[in-house]
Amino acid sequence: MSVPGDCTLSIDMLTRVSIASELHQAIMTARAGEVRLGLSIAQRAWREAVATESLHGRMHALNAVSICQATSGNYIESLAAGIDAWRLADDLHDPHARARAQCAVAGASVFIFDTSDQAMALLDECLQAARLLNDATLDVLTRNARGVARLKQLQYDDSLEEYEIALARVAETDGTLPRPLIVCNIAAVHMRRAATATGETRAQMQQLAQIAIDRAIALASVEKNREAASRGYYSQAALCVQREDLVGALVAYRHSLQLAQELRHPYRIANVQMEMGDVYAQLDQLDCAQTSLEAALQASASRRPNAELATIGEKLAAVYERQGDSHAAAHHRAQAIHEREAYRRECESATRQLATQLAGIWQPCSLTAA
Repeated sequence: MSVPGDCTLSIDMLTRVSIASELHQAIMTARAGEVRLGLSIAQRAWREAVATESLHGRMHALNAVSICQATSGNYIESLAAGIDAWRLADDLHDPHARARAQCAVAGASVFIFDTSDQAMALLDECLQAARLLNDATLDVLTRNARGVARLKQLQYDDSLEEYEIALARVAETDGTLPRPLIVCNIAAVHMRRAATATGETRAQMQQLAQIAIDRAIALASVEKNREAASRGYYSQAALCVQREDLVGALVAYRHSLQLAQELRHPYRIANVQMEMGDVYAQLDQLDCAQTSLEAALQASASRRPNAELATIGEKLAAVYERQGDSHAAAHHRAQAIHEREAYRRECESATRQLATQLAGIWQPCSLTAA
């Protein structure tokens, strides 16, 4: 005959299994490019965990929310959820969950804090934890985040090394970081490195970038990952711009945009439309440039605060100026100034609060807004 304690334990275990399954689905969905759907699944699992008073469920759900927010380009929200997950992991004395949350926090912090050094210190601890816990997934997630941090520091060779190590171990993981995304990251590093190369080295770097991009797009097609394919075509377009092949760039950007629109991915839609606006402007197709930049502005406005709104506004002002519409140009220039100031003010306020919270659970910590 079972006792109430046994029944409660069984219910709690079933709840954890149900929530874990939902969270795996949420992360896989977000990393396949359906970022809104992935985030909504993670948030639903969090609400379920709260309703059932499952602290472990809440902790894992917060970590998934952090990952999905970062995938959506919402780095402040990602960092906030990651810190909450980290705090719960400490309360529950769960070193495994703590390391996963710490990795998510470090990954988000790269984008909103001037913290490459601190992020790497956080990620060094995650690597140690991955070894101690024999956690291949944590190791790959950490290597991927380190690749991003190294790229931000313009350490291209080091970034590639991190991604290649991650790629070599991805088959050992739980699959929540698909192989095509890592290969896309590698292609993006090659493309960025080619952009900074000069002289004879530039052509060599561009050739290596093309090989990496072709590989990324082919793998994305084979594994039917539209997010990776969209990113691959985005890198292809950027490489075409480097080569001054503006027509080729537009073809690649259109492929990237179509996939992003199918996925309803506002972050990528805004970026692609903004870059297309630049290319159209270089081709003196000002009406097309205006249309693309207006679409970028609309897509970007769904995510606040973000720095792209000001950049898009400035580009729109320049296009309107060239079209002879000084009134519209002045409007967008003023709006760009307003958006940049709003972004700076909101970011400084949010990052101060988040830095204080992070300092409370991790030392050393001296974070400043980017």
